[in-house]
Amino acid sequence: MILPLLQVPSDAHEAALWWCTRRQLRLLSPREEARFQRWLENPANAEAWEALNRPLDELCDIATLPEIRAMRDKALASTGATFASTAGEDRSRTRWWAGGALAAGLAGLLLLATPPAERVFRTDEPQAVQPVRYASALGERRGVALADGSVVTLNTASTMEVAYGGDAREVRLLSGQARFDVAPDRERPFVVLAGNRRITAVGTRFDVRVGSDGEVKVVLLQGRVRVEPVRQSGIERLLSPLSADTLRPGEQLVASQTGQVSVVTADLEKATSWQQGQLVFRDDPLAEAIAEMNRYSEAKIVALDPAIGDLRVSGVFRTDRQDNFLAALAAFYPVEAERQTAGMIALKWRGGNREAGTEKGM
Repeated sequence: MILPLLQVPSDAHEAALWWCTRRQLRLLSPREEARFQRWLENPANAEAWEALNRPLDELCDIATLPEIRAMRDKALASTGATFASTAGEDRSRTRWWAGGALAAGLAGLLLLATPPAERVFRTDEPQAVQPVRYASALGERRGVALADGSVVTLNTASTMEVAYGGDAREVRLLSGQARFDVAPDRERPFVVLAGNRRITAVGTRFDVRVGSDGEVKVVLLQGRVRVEPVRQSGIERLLSPLSADTLRPGEQLVASQTGQVSVVTADLEKATSWQQGQLVFRDDPLAEAIAEMNRYSEAKIVALDPAIGDLRVSGVFRTDRQDNFLAALAAFYPVEAERQTAGMIALKWRGGNREAGTEKGM
């Protein structure tokens, strides 16, 4: 009897892990092995396969750690029972990475990582590239033309490092915000490292922002990007395809420093208005609007009462006209601005308290 072929995940990186799991556990029939070879002929699939298998060398270094041994032993112990209990399930409705399949796959990969008596070191590693640093001043927008034709526009007070090598284009956004207009080059993917995220593109346009709290925002304007965690250890990099997000144009990814990720539809006008020297607010808390305006000015606005920050604000404001922003607030709300020092502007209730300000200003 000829058994039906299992469904391969459509995403190249997920499929690579799926194939790797089955091959290391020797679950492939000759017919499935031939199918794998045909799958590998697709350049995108081959790239995903190479990216997945590259960290296996590093697993040799960590395979003897107690926590890794425990993971391996636990996975192996559960493999038989898990496969027996799922053999009769409808495979078309079973997520390929669920339960024993993933555990068994990790076990197989970790078994491969037993340190050999002699290590063979790679001699084809690319030479280290000295990064070049670029920065924009407070309130400045700076365009940087890169050697491959890509263009990066830095927003206010932003810093990046660029390292181009023979097979890689890497930019590290150290602080601030930048728009990337990436020149196509399939042989050298364009990689942006920002906070705890790694953004990979070939030819596309996207916006990246690193917050002071470590939050990373990625807005895709055109093309396609893959966003995944920045992995430090071999085992983490091996699992990265499971936690990668592929964005479509008009989507925004927000990743907190603790690793929480959300993908939503972006307000593109709001997200890109800084490129025209403007900020767009749509019923936003005044505290957030103040924080945005403060990114562009030496003098920082400080709301003396937290309740002021709870007011809602809408409008379009120039980033270089802090005075216009303050005048608009005073015109529509019972607040007034007072410059106390060269670096601070106090925003307080008109008349000294909220009740008095409301009576006089509304």
